[in-house]
This record gives sequence, structure tokens and C-alpha cells, in this order.
Amino acid sequence: MRLLIIGYGRMGRLIESLSPAYGFEIAGILDIDNNTDGRGLASPPPADVAIEFSTASATVQNLPLLARHGINIVVGTTGWHEHEADLRRIVADTNVGVVAAANFSLGANLFQSIVEYAAKQFGRQADYGAWIHEAHHAAKKDAPSGTAVTLRAAMQKVGYD
Repeated sequence: MRLLIIGYGRMGRLIESLSPAYGFEIAGILDIDNNTDGRGLASPPPADVAIEFSTASATVQNLPLLARHGINIVVGTTGWHEHEADLRRIVADTNVGVVAAANFSLGANLFQSIVEYAAKQFGRQADYGAWIHEAHHAAKKDAPSGTAVTLRAAMQKVGYD
């Protein structure tokens, strides 16, 4: 399987370093230096899947270009959801596969389930409030993080504001 890495920060470098151990070949790496305004996707290297860990604005530009080239996409970038309806239409028209998540950590996803359960229980108790506090490395670009936004949405989904 050939991977195209888009975004070469911490996650992009981690994907590159782990790929050989899982039998993946890196088809190419696109970042701010070679993919500004999607120019690196004008004729991308042959790839089975693009792993998108760039920025929200770049994701909105990159996804339609990847879809047009028939490249399946894994999106780990957050902050682009106001464009989700348009991007879903593009994906449906091109028939590529997309997996998008605010956090790919098993622990974070299990914690989301715990938060939903707790929100159901505490939502019935007027004396209790909730808040989300997060801490990240100094280079974290999105705040609040996509994980925090997802946790808030999980609480609201079960009626806890």
C-alpha cells in the first residue's frame, strides 16, 4: 500500500517512521513548502491513500483534489467541519473512501464513550456543572482541539449543556 502524507508535522513524521513496520510505502510527502494552494496535488504521485494531517484550510483545498485523482483519504485534521456538507458531496461524486476523526487514539475514543455516559448521568443533576480543560505541546495549532470539540459535542448529544 502506497501512502501519500500531507502535512509533515509531528503526525506526518510519525506516520513516515512507522510505515515500513506495517508494510506501507511512502509515495510522497506534501507540506507547506511543496503544496501551498494544493499545487503539489496537481499531479500527485501514485498512492492508494492520502493521510491528511495539515491544517483546516489546506484540508478544504486538498480533499477535492485528492478525490478527483481517485485517492482515498484519511483526515486527522480538525476545524474544517463548516465545509463538511460540500466536501461530502464531492466525495460522493468521486466515489473515494474517507475516514475522518478528531482523534485516532484508542484512549481518546474510549474516553469519549465515558464522557457520553457521564454526561447522561450528571445531566440529571442540576447541582453539577462541567468544563473542558486541555493542555498540549507548545506547537499545537488548533485550540480548542478537535478532541475537545468532539467531547463537548458528545455531551451535548445526550442533552448535557
